[in-house]
Amino acid sequence: MTFSRRAARGHEAVLLRKKPLGCRLRIATLCLALAIPVVAAQAAPESASAARADVVDVAVIGDSLANDLGSGMEDLFRNKRSVRVIKRTRHATGLMRDDYFNWNAALRKFIARSDADAIVVMIGGNDAQTVRVKGRRLTRFTRPWLAEYERRVALFMRILKQAHTNVYWVGLPVVRSDKMSRNFRTMNRIFRTQAARYGITFVSIWSDFADSSGDYTSFGRSVRGVKRQLRKNDGMHFTTAGTLRLAARVASAIGIH
Repeated sequence: MTFSRRAARGHEAVLLRKKPLGCRLRIATLCLALAIPVVAAQAAPESASAARADVVDVAVIGDSLANDLGSGMEDLFRNKRSVRVIKRTRHATGLMRDDYFNWNAALRKFIARSDADAIVVMIGGNDAQTVRVKGRRLTRFTRPWLAEYERRVALFMRILKQAHTNVYWVGLPVVRSDKMSRNFRTMNRIFRTQAARYGITFVSIWSDFADSSGDYTSFGRSVRGVKRQLRKNDGMHFTTAGTLRLAARVASAIGIH
């Protein structure tokens, strides 16, 4: 896939790499013959530029579930210099309690300073709560609440699009609580609909952590294909094996290995 944010910055390095091998050897031989002392000095920047152009920066943004994802991606790519993971996560936050933590402001600040090749968002696990908007009490999952939540998701996605890079929105997983799982299904529908509207890739992980009936299970196949406990005892967050499985699913969606 193409990572647009690197295109301009890596253009010169790409051209250097595409120079025919025979041509590079002839140039090197000529320089040695003429005893030009700057050959080594020129070789280092070319190599450094090529290395920078080959690195894919992936920013992971969101709540504690996003933190699990980011940790899994760090583990997944720990020995691969081609991918650099940037975690911008904060526990116990979401889109409904901007009085506690304003994700819109934090995202704008991050985008202004970042040139990530891909942004991955996983958020919403703390959003199923009643809130007050302009003095009006919105009970969770009533029609007014859903309309307000959809508005907030859409606003967040509009801000994400200002980054002019590849954006991936990871859906919420099935959890132990049946009621919370139903809530997450509803929220995932909003995420999916708004992602399609704004040209953002929605990544569903529901079936990756569910049993054959689509219900919650703590166990599943690890990235090695071995049965492991993938979810923690709280019935929501991920074990180390689970974070790796989650990271592999998202990495596949992005197209990085």
